[in-house]
Amino acid sequence: IAGHWPDFKSKWASVLSTRSLMDGEKIVNNFRFIQNHLSSPPFTFLHGDVKPANMFMLKGNIPAFIDWQYTKIGKGVCDIVFFLIEGYPESVQRELEGKVRTYYHECLVEFGVKDYTMEMCERDWAIACMYFPIYVAMWFGTVPDELLVDVMFPRRFVPRAFDAIERNNATSYLPKKNQEHK
Repeated sequence: IAGHWPDFKSKWASVLSTRSLMDGEKIVNNFRFIQNHLSSPPFTFLHGDVKPANMFMLKGNIPAFIDWQYTKIGKGVCDIVFFLIEGYPESVQRELEGKVRTYYHECLVEFGVKDYTMEMCERDWAIACMYFPIYVAMWFGTVPDELLVDVMFPRRFVPRAFDAIERNNATSYLPKKNQEHK
């Protein structure tokens, strides 16, 4: 994402707040830390691109997913965070986020995940806001409008992603300046 950052910053400087641009800089400088953190236990199988367009219901109310090219092993919060950012406007994300995060943590505990506190879940959630959502924001946020199938997608998604980062105070979980990982 570092290679896209200069173009992204230039294109979005008039849309994003100064804080969002500063957060973006911190994320770019610490992306390896973010990746490494989200690659640590507890693990689960991730779809990688969970969003309403990739989900549907089969007969008998059985959920089904399509578009599996981003599958990986990692923290389950990654799929949940991306689903909320991609699927809902900021106001709805704010309404749902705490409830969904709490329920997710309760399910982990109920199904046997041990030594994973709510504080750890909150940290993982915040760090997940800086991973795939930022990758998608940088990717679609630097593509020229004439090459986009949906020119409104980056205009919706980029502000949502940065709102989630700010709302969760995500960059506070990054290493301090003298400990950055490039």
